[in-house]
Amino acid sequence: MCKTRLFAVFLALTLGLVATPSFSRPWHPTPNAMAMDYSQIMDNRPAKKELVFVWWLNPPSFATLPPSATELLEKYVVIGAAHAHISAGAEFTFDDIPSLDPKSGGTSLTPLTGDAIPPTIAGVLATLEASLGQALGPTGKGLHWFVFDAGSLHACDKGDLAVSLADETYSWETPIPGCSGK
Repeated sequence: MCKTRLFAVFLALTLGLVATPSFSRPWHPTPNAMAMDYSQIMDNRPAKKELVFVWWLNPPSFATLPPSATELLEKYVVIGAAHAHISAGAEFTFDDIPSLDPKSGGTSLTPLTGDAIPPTIAGVLATLEASLGQALGPTGKGLHWFVFDAGSLHACDKGDLAVSLADETYSWETPIPGCSGK
């Protein structure tokens, strides 16, 4: 499958999943839906008028994509993060998040930047940033994306992933829900 078509399929699925309401409990969820639900962490902090969102893009969440797409998500950990402050007038402002230090088994994952990011992932993230920025305005622009070498971390093997952001550590235990055969 050509990279352009793979990119288009991945982008369409990602944008569709971002727009999916997260305020209801799914009935008869598919493995993909279970994985996607588990992969997104939303920390609503009404007392502080803040919202923190962390999203790990992982293979089980996108298992309906071609194998070449899920293989990329096996090799690399892609994380989206946002820290919003909500004014009395319900306007959102976002912190700049220059870096993240995710850990697996207590060890920091190796960050990838610039030319070290595979072209397909860089293209998907550039399109996501532009599309979400246009579709959601400041909210879409407030989501920052980071890419790391997965090392020994795999969503469907025993392990963990932890991301510290906004004075909290957000974590996932693996295998995540929705992994087939696990």
